[in-house]
Amino acid sequence: MQLSAIFIFGLVWGGLMIYFFTPTRKIENVDFKKDWNFQHAFKDSLISIGLQKKAVPVFLMLVIAVLAIWSFHSQLKWHNEAHGGGEMTYDPTVRAVIYIVGFIVYSTILYLYLAYRRAMLLLKK
Repeated sequence: MQLSAIFIFGLVWGGLMIYFFTPTRKIENVDFKKDWNFQHAFKDSLISIGLQKKAVPVFLMLVIAVLAIWSFHSQLKWHNEAHGGGEMTYDPTVRAVIYIVGFIVYSTILYLYLAYRRAMLLLKK
């Protein structure tokens, strides 16, 4: 995969995650206790963002994307041998694992950032 394709995929995936993980107005108006510190606000943000109905498509897309990455890279070796492409210079399954780990780390960082942003907004109230 070229670097530009990875950046475009990351941009689209990040936009979808931000759209689906941004809480609705009903969730945003949570009962916030004045004695909460950052830890309580962050924990509440993690739970409320992850358990809303809008988060279901994100988790489904995450599973589908991981399965698509794995199935694509697992078929590369067979495709190369079937069409006489010669010997491959890399192991496609190793590259698939690297892409999957990177994808999950990127998704986790975005999720934690959105929870952090919501926790900071709750603390400002």
